[in-house]
Amino acid sequence: MASPSEEICSAIRPLGSFEHFLWLMDQNRPIHFGVVCQVSGRTEVGEWRNALAAVQKRHPFLSVRIDANPAGKTTHFVRDPNECIPLRVVESTDAANWQRELALEMARPFDWRREPLVRAVLLHQSNRTHLILMAHHAVADGLSLAYATRDILLAMAGESLAPLPTQRPYEDLLADAPIAAPPKPAHVEASRAAKYRHLDGSPPFVDSHIFDAETTQAIVKRSREEQTTVQGALCAAFLLAGRKLLADWAEQPVRCVSPINLRKFCSGVADDVGLFIGRGVSIHPPGEEGPFWSVARSVKEQLRQFESLDFTTWMASKWRKMANQQPDTNTVAAFYAQAMPHELMITNLGRLAVGSQFGSLKVEAFWGPALTMGFDGEQSIGVSTLDGRLACLHVSYRPIEGLLPTAASLLVSESR
Repeated sequence: MASPSEEICSAIRPLGSFEHFLWLMDQNRPIHFGVVCQVSGRTEVGEWRNALAAVQKRHPFLSVRIDANPAGKTTHFVRDPNECIPLRVVESTDAANWQRELALEMARPFDWRREPLVRAVLLHQSNRTHLILMAHHAVADGLSLAYATRDILLAMAGESLAPLPTQRPYEDLLADAPIAAPPKPAHVEASRAAKYRHLDGSPPFVDSHIFDAETTQAIVKRSREEQTTVQGALCAAFLLAGRKLLADWAEQPVRCVSPINLRKFCSGVADDVGLFIGRGVSIHPPGEEGPFWSVARSVKEQLRQFESLDFTTWMASKWRKMANQQPDTNTVAAFYAQAMPHELMITNLGRLAVGSQFGSLKVEAFWGPALTMGFDGEQSIGVSTLDGRLACLHVSYRPIEGLLPTAASLLVSESR
C-alpha cells in the first residue's frame, strides 16, 4: 500500500528534450537564474508567504522537483502540492542589499531531487520590500518569473488566482508545424569554442541601471528611426563599450546571444510558467566599432532568421535528436561550448504588460533576468521595461569593469 506522501506526490509529465538538456547542463555547472522586484507599501511577511502559496496553486511548475532513474535516462517532473516555495527573509534597512543577496542566490545551486525548483528571498522593510525570485532553468524562463511576480502581487492585493493547466514542452506544442529544410544559421566560429569558468562557489558581480521614461522613449524612437530594434541598440551599446574597455574584445570576434521568446509559436501558452525560449546570435568581427546604428542594424538583420517558425521547429528537432542519444552532463556541456559560445548575452524581456499598481502596493522597479551560462569572461545583461522605464542588470563572474555605465552613457548619447 502506498504511503500518504506517495499518494500526494505525482509525476506530472516527462521532461521535454530542451528541459532535459538544461537539467543536464545545470548538473555540470549551476545555470539557475532570478529576477528582482522592488515594491513600496506596508506589508507583513505572513502575507508574502500566503501569496507564494497562492501562486503555487496557479502554476504547476512552481511545485515540482525532478525524478530521474539511476542512469538519468528518463526524467519526470514530480509535484507535491504540500511542498511550499522556500522563503528566506532578510530584515534590512539597506535597500542596496538586494544586489548582494541576488549574488548569493546565484552562487547557491538548486537540489533538483528534493525541493521545489523555485525559491524566494524577501528583503523586508516597513514600507518597502525587495522580492527576489529564483528558478531552475528547466522549469522556467525569464518571462515566467515576471508573470509569477505579477501573480504574487495580485494575491497580495487580495485577488483570486485561477489555476493554469500543466503545459507540454514547447517542442511538443510545435508538433503540428512542418519542419522546413535546415536553415543556414549565422556562423558561430565553431573552431573557437568557449571556455568554462573555474567553479569555486564565489558569488558573481552584480550591477544595475534604470533609464528614466524620457530617455527610454528616446531610445525606442531613435531605434525605429534607424530601422533597427531596441535589442539591436542594446547589443551595439554593450559591444562597443566592451571593446573600449577590454582589449580582447577589440582583437577578436565577439559573439552576442539574444534569447528569443517562443510563446507566440506555442498554441495555448500565455502567462504560464514554463520554458518557452530559443536563442539567436550575432557575430561582430574586429574593427566593427561603428557607426553605432550600423552595428545595431547588423544585430537586427542577423537575428531575423532565428525569430522564424522554420528555425524554431528545426531547432526543436535538434533537441529531440540529442535527447534520443541520451547524453551525459559532460557531453551536453561540451556541445554547448562548441555550438553556442558567446562573450555577451543580452536577455531582453521587452515591455512587461504586468502592471505596477496592486492595491496599496506599487512596483517601483523590476530587474532581470540574472543569468550566466558558465563561460569564462561572460558578460550577461538582463533587460526589462516597466512603466516606460528600461532597466538593465549586469551579472558576471569576471566582469568588464565599468561596462554597464559606459554602455548606458553610449546608448543615451546615440539616442539624442
